[in-house]
Amino acid sequence: MKWKYPLLIGSLIFFFYGGLFFLLRNVLLFTPDFGESDAYHLGLSLKYLLFTSLHEGHLPFWTNALQGGFPIFAESQIAALFIPNVVVLLLPQFSTAYTALFVFTLASFTIGMYLLLRGYSVPRLIALILGVIFTFSGVISLHWVHLNLIQTFSVIPFLFFAVQKWVDTRKIRWLFAVSFLVFQLICAGFVQVAFIGLLAGMFWFGSIWFSQIKQGTLKLSILFHLFVAGVVGFLLSFPQILPAVTLSHFSSRSVGLDYQTATSFPLTFSHLLSFLYPYPFGNPVVGTYPPFSQDWGIFWENTPYLSLPFFFMLATLAFLLRKKLNHIPYLGRTLVFISLFILMALGKSSPLYFLFNFPPFNFFRTPSRFLLGAVFFLIILAGLALKTLVQEKKIPHVGKTITYILLFLTMGELVRFSFQYNLFVPTSKVLQPPILASHIKDHQYLTLGQLEAWNTVFLTKGWQSNQEVEKYLYLKNYLYPDSNLLYAGRTMGINTGGMKLRRIGYLNSLFEGYLATSGATLTTDPKFAKLLSLYDIETIISSKPIATDSFHLVQKVDRYSMPIYLYQQPIDGPGWYIPDHITTIAYTSDFEQVYADQGLSESVGLVEQGVSQQQVTQAKVKEKKHSDYQKEFVWQVNAPVVAALKTNYYPDWKLYIDGKRTPTFPINLVHTGFHLPSGTHQVVLRYENDDFKKGVLIAGFALLFLGGYTFIVALRSRTSSPPARSRQRR
Repeated sequence: MKWKYPLLIGSLIFFFYGGLFFLLRNVLLFTPDFGESDAYHLGLSLKYLLFTSLHEGHLPFWTNALQGGFPIFAESQIAALFIPNVVVLLLPQFSTAYTALFVFTLASFTIGMYLLLRGYSVPRLIALILGVIFTFSGVISLHWVHLNLIQTFSVIPFLFFAVQKWVDTRKIRWLFAVSFLVFQLICAGFVQVAFIGLLAGMFWFGSIWFSQIKQGTLKLSILFHLFVAGVVGFLLSFPQILPAVTLSHFSSRSVGLDYQTATSFPLTFSHLLSFLYPYPFGNPVVGTYPPFSQDWGIFWENTPYLSLPFFFMLATLAFLLRKKLNHIPYLGRTLVFISLFILMALGKSSPLYFLFNFPPFNFFRTPSRFLLGAVFFLIILAGLALKTLVQEKKIPHVGKTITYILLFLTMGELVRFSFQYNLFVPTSKVLQPPILASHIKDHQYLTLGQLEAWNTVFLTKGWQSNQEVEKYLYLKNYLYPDSNLLYAGRTMGINTGGMKLRRIGYLNSLFEGYLATSGATLTTDPKFAKLLSLYDIETIISSKPIATDSFHLVQKVDRYSMPIYLYQQPIDGPGWYIPDHITTIAYTSDFEQVYADQGLSESVGLVEQGVSQQQVTQAKVKEKKHSDYQKEFVWQVNAPVVAALKTNYYPDWKLYIDGKRTPTFPINLVHTGFHLPSGTHQVVLRYENDDFKKGVLIAGFALLFLGGYTFIVALRSRTSSPPARSRQRR
């Protein structure tokens, strides 16, 4: 009857999370944060793009909707190679698919932690309850808004389990599992969390294996096979890694951050109180938590809430097992790792502050995310201690009863806390297009003032009542990136804490600078409209009126004393141009100087290499095909020219003239320039995903290698073990 208990546990998990899906089926997560809602403006929007792309039969390598054109696959947070995303988002209705994906991620935490604890012989019911506690702890539930973050960490318990099963059983299938899980860990889209998980694994297994090797109970060859499986898993993720490496060369975010940035959003010693109580410094739900600063962090990053009942339970276990503490497996190392991850989470407040001057710790900001590792080991410690309690026959029955009561109280309290904090809004309201979205056309737009307007509500009232929720829904009219992915329009902005195109970011900062504030009004000079037209910007959505003759007010919406203005200028030009003259520049200051002297428009071509061109007297262009991934033209000119396409210059865009590959170069900082000979030519600009294709090739060879390698390992293990009958005769 070995199937009986797994079936019971599986049924409990199914009904618990099935019921959760039923309760959430008509709502979507909309929890606000500073200036925006990451749940809405990032997680939901990116998954919608992935949803639409999968239903169109392709992966979302590039989108014209963000930053004027952006390699969204390479940025990685869309997690297009994370298998649960691909499978679940194939469901026909997006809201249902997104809710199913969210609930599946929560269930994955519970299942993964249950399997891991069962691997250490923790009793089934205890392992299940601790899995639920981990799922709804503050480090996870406060990050529900960051779906790719929790998806990434949900892989860690499974990876720990697979590694331990390989070492214990030496069955080949666990090597394949390790490779697959490493591949998925990297492709889930949150590199910092993957690093934290792998660091936890290095500490945990490294300390255990070191002892076993010294005792002679573990062979190095077993670990070598595991290392090979991990390397193969890394190679399997090359279709994601190689595009990300290329994007990093064009990104405004450097690989190694300075110390101040790497330790930003700090965790202080006083914040450790939030292990016990989540609101010692205020509650964002009612707008009482202080805004972040150089010396103060962010609530959802700094609150690893596990509740008083959980720590009362640990204290009760320590009391009941006070003479048997040395019977708890791995007690010392677990306490050390908990302390170590807390110290790393403290960042610049920690005696380990110097770590954030060195790779890979300085690759990321927000050290408080190391609290994920601390809570992870706290759950393992609780499981091992409860296992010892259950196995000890001399413990008073009342003591065991109190411990179990505290365990159930912890689970109930964390579930209550998670849903009390997070905001869920009816799906129809979240996905309903805002009024101003109807005016957005094929050209680009700028958004000004969303952050300030949003924070007037968030920092004072939070989301404690329906009135505040309605205000946030009204502020959807700003079409703040990346929410335009849900509706329409192309924005020069992008909403990501990861990589952004450096030059587009520079242009955005210039645009905001050129819109000078005069009291309650924004003013511009006449050259500004031409500059925006050059970059195909037709619309400005602003919190303030704009005094200009070039843009005209199309619509103003005004509720809750928060007016939003939509201005437009007419843009009828195509997605290409031929400059009248070419100017060579070396620095961005040269770009600004040309703008200051004469203004910038399609008649001016600024390049960063010596380029000459003859005066054009005649040019005809016919666009034959236009999509996110390919643009075809028939181009007729009477002299050799330098031409430009209003497509962001990026290495994966390849240009062909009459079928022959032609070099391209950046023109006017971001557009794709090329030399066009005289005559009539077919011009094709195609997005070719070279890095992805190379990555697929490498991953294919890695998978073949793993198959051959594991076959040899299995063959050698069989030949090195004497047959069972021979052993019996001896």
